Amino acid sequence: MSEKADDLLHDGDDSPLALLLVHGVGSQERGKMLRDFAIGLRRIVPELDPEAIQSGDTIVVGKQCVRLYEVYWADLMKEERSRGSFTVEEFT
Repeated sequence: MSEKADDLLHDGDDSPLALLLVHGVGSQERGKMLRDFAIGLRRIVPELDPEAIQSGDTIVVGKQCVRLYEVYWADLMKEERSRGSFTVEEFT
């Protein structure tokens, strides 16, 4: 990464950033979105263990502390409540 790009990622403030990971609609497994994100993040943070990561954990990416949160809401919208809330045609 160039020095200029590194400056864009780290503005000198040592406060952690918060990253909210929100899963899609439908039946979802709690923690899966966070694990899947961590699997991809291992390309730049190889020591990251996707199976050990928990919502609220802080990791270091480059020089920046990042706190990861999974926003899990599948339990609030069970299938019967979400059925008919949108149609595929609305997105095409």
